[in-house]
Amino acid sequence: MTIPQGVTSIESGAFYSCDNLKSIVIPEGVTEIGLSTFNYCYRLESVTFPGTLVTIGESAFGYCESLENIVIPDRVTTIESSAFEYCSSLKSVTIGRSVILILNKAFYGCNNLKSVVNRSNLLFTKGSSSYGYVAYYADRITQNEPSKNNYVDLGLPS
Repeated sequence: MTIPQGVTSIESGAFYSCDNLKSIVIPEGVTEIGLSTFNYCYRLESVTFPGTLVTIGESAFGYCESLENIVIPDRVTTIESSAFEYCSSLKSVTIGRSVILILNKAFYGCNNLKSVVNRSNLLFTKGSSSYGYVAYYADRITQNEPSKNNYVDLGLPS
């Protein structure tokens, strides 16, 4: 499914529990994906995010059990709580350059998430529950060296 051009946000619950949704292309111009927008879309296998996206809302993709790979665009700053919680088939995620907040349980229960590519200035540690469990199950983390000019210290444990 392709969301039409001209849409700038996808409201809370818009596609909640759409069991037959397998793929979604979100158009340029969308800046926010709201609360539980694609929550419980069990068969959702692929999502194409626009480069204009800034925020992925709470539980936006929770329980999307067929998602395997996610690439968070470079303009995204916030991945809210439980955004990808229990995406049990998720194998790899790429975190975009501008991400400064990954909130509680954003990737909780993603027990197959073994590969994390970190393009942000956050510092991920294998087995850590910080940054929403993004690296909790990881076998491999590829990360940028934090830039002294762009580094944001949130005071969170690593």
